Amino acid sequence: MKRLFLKWRTYQVKTSTSFSKTLKNLSVPSHGITLGKFLHDLGQQGILVGLAFLTIPFLFGVSIPGTSTPFGILIALVSWQLLLQRPVSIPRKFGNIQLSSASIVKLQNKSLPWIMRMEEKIKPRWISWFKSPLIRQCHIAVMMLSGILLTVPIPIPLTNAFPAYAVLLLSIGILERDGLLVFIGHTFFVTSILYFVFIGWIGTEGIMALWTSVF
Repeated sequence: MKRLFLKWRTYQVKTSTSFSKTLKNLSVPSHGITLGKFLHDLGQQGILVGLAFLTIPFLFGVSIPGTSTPFGILIALVSWQLLLQRPVSIPRKFGNIQLSSASIVKLQNKSLPWIMRMEEKIKPRWISWFKSPLIRQCHIAVMMLSGILLTVPIPIPLTNAFPAYAVLLLSIGILERDGLLVFIGHTFFVTSILYFVFIGWIGTEGIMALWTSVF
């Protein structure tokens, strides 16, 4: 499979511009832009800025046709490459997905107020959460697993929101060296796992009850 390489800077580099400003200043041609080109341009601020962007449709009710599963796969794939310390690339099939300018404007309008409020609270703290390479890799591994959860096709509320918040908070927390934000991101991931287990348990109990009533 042909792959599209993204010239993204390493995830350890702190952004010189806040995520909200990067998102606000995005310029998309009126005819739209491919996902690969969009992520390449966005990612010049750092790989995790691109990953944070991929979570927005899951969180703010902005539907971009044909992107839900690819976005989850891309989050998991890029995180996996970060774990292995490989150059970041994505399947060209995903990179060629077309994003309309109207969709990008909706993403900006829906997400910017919330993101700007969050950034007012962000500051470097709990620095010990970033000193060890192993700990940093654990943060990336949680992002990868959250991306995998985003690909699970369960039409139940919050199944996408919990892992998407985990990725968003972890990515921005790592970039800004905010250990508290990273901790909250891990909390959302644990909540995701418990929620999926609960859904599985309810589903199993329902099937067993139906089986008992019928037979």
